[in-house]
Amino acid sequence: MKEILSNPYLMLIMVLVLVALVVVAIYVLFPLAVSKKILSDTTFSLADKKIEALKDAIDTLGKVIPIPYISVVDKILFYSDLAVHAAEKLYLTSKIPGDARKTGAKDYVVNILTLAKIEVTPELSKVIDGAIEGSVYLLPKTNKVNEIVVE
Repeated sequence: MKEILSNPYLMLIMVLVLVALVVVAIYVLFPLAVSKKILSDTTFSLADKKIEALKDAIDTLGKVIPIPYISVVDKILFYSDLAVHAAEKLYLTSKIPGDARKTGAKDYVVNILTLAKIEVTPELSKVIDGAIEGSVYLLPKTNKVNEIVVE
């Protein structure tokens, strides 16, 4: 545990894994549970309280992890989301091919970080890839393959 706390990159990866798990829970498990009538309004009010506790935990974590690392991750998450949306719009308007979306989004984020005088290390490159994939996952689904409508 001491090695993880002393290595900012390992700590950053742990935070990103935690965020990914929360995103999966919110966007996959919650809708599934609501559709199966497992969750009710009382459950959601309880979840709101837990989210507030999670926010407090993140604020505390911000005091443990040096602020520059959190700031860089925030910038990566923000610009990855912008880059993914921009690449998707370029694809939908036929200005770039579908297979160029990820590289275009990554180039955008890397260029912004370079302009901000932040060195893009291999570890940071993995964080960028993960942030882009997370943003892609959150895009609205526009591709309807094998959709079956029962009337």
